[in-house]
Amino acid sequence: LSAVADVQTGVDAISTPDGVYTLTITAVASARVHVRGAGYDWPYTAGPTGEVTAKCNAGGYVIDATAGGYVIDSQTVNVSDDTAIALVCTPVTLPASSDPLLCICTLDLRETFGNAVSAALPDGATIKITANPASSLVDYRNAATVIPAEAFSDGRISVELPRGATTEWKLGSFGKATVVVADAASQNVSSYFA
Repeated sequence: LSAVADVQTGVDAISTPDGVYTLTITAVASARVHVRGAGYDWPYTAGPTGEVTAKCNAGGYVIDATAGGYVIDSQTVNVSDDTAIALVCTPVTLPASSDPLLCICTLDLRETFGNAVSAALPDGATIKITANPASSLVDYRNAATVIPAEAFSDGRISVELPRGATTEWKLGSFGKATVVVADAASQNVSSYFA
């Protein structure tokens, strides 16, 4: 019954046999949270409230987290009693296209717990337009599919694509996804890679 209550409240709680203190971490909904320290190494997934509860012993812990559409700062905490912390979760600001027919699609590539990927894109990384927007008079499907180097900077892919087009993204070890380009000036496509 306790596990059912945790699911209903959106709290992912894992207890260790000797954890005596409660560490409550607030991030954003569905954030992947990693608690390391004092001999422990735990991954959690925050529920819809963005809250995670861990049972810990006294000691120092590093809290890392990642969530699509956010940059989340790591935080260090010393636990000597029941403790609650709120992680700083900054929404990603996306550039916007000034062309009413195009949308700037953005994908931030991050390591497992938040650090931007600084290496170059994998060889052969592509974004291919597989279906034209319904309203388009232009056939975009013959556009180059290899992601140009200038589209990748500081862990972010940012490309202008026709609004309403269906695209296929192949990014090597970062995954692949079919993305329908939004009818908007900008779009974060990270949810397609979750």
